[in-house]
Amino acid sequence: MSVDVVVSSETIVAGVVRIDPSLLRFPAVPPPTGIAPVDVLGAFARGDAEDFHLVTSQEIVESALSSLDRVYGFDFEHRDLVHREIERLLLVSGGGVVSTARALQVPSNVGSAASEALSCAVSADLGHPRTVVVVTDDAAATRLSAWRPPGVPWSPESHLQILDPLAFNALVEEVRRRRRRI
Repeated sequence: MSVDVVVSSETIVAGVVRIDPSLLRFPAVPPPTGIAPVDVLGAFARGDAEDFHLVTSQEIVESALSSLDRVYGFDFEHRDLVHREIERLLLVSGGGVVSTARALQVPSNVGSAASEALSCAVSADLGHPRTVVVVTDDAAATRLSAWRPPGVPWSPESHLQILDPLAFNALVEEVRRRRRRI
């Protein structure tokens, strides 16, 4: 079983700013830290590219890097380091960068970071059928349990789940614990 996972830009930012800059190489993060956004990123570093694949879009990466600059004052060197680490996590996890679905209709109470993540999750680049998990701190988005993308081709065999970082980390631990038993 493999699951594509789209992590929203606000979750990426929350994870990155809580990692000690001297330990920015994500394999230094495991075992789980107890800080949900950090552990979301660490899940891809600890994985073996058979279970959870980090998938992102250029828009998500740019939003995360822009927030790191604007809100946290990351200089070019740290911004570049984060960008390289995101690229490495994509590679290590077996994921990649996809184009976003254009003109996706998302409920108006869902924030822009979660909307970007949903647009990435329904990208035609991922094919059908698919299983996609979106990880976001956006409470309005996580309440969209039965949401299906209007105006975008969507196979009945495809599944989309929207989880907050704590729920995603619990899912990762459960899947990996079950796999170890086999």
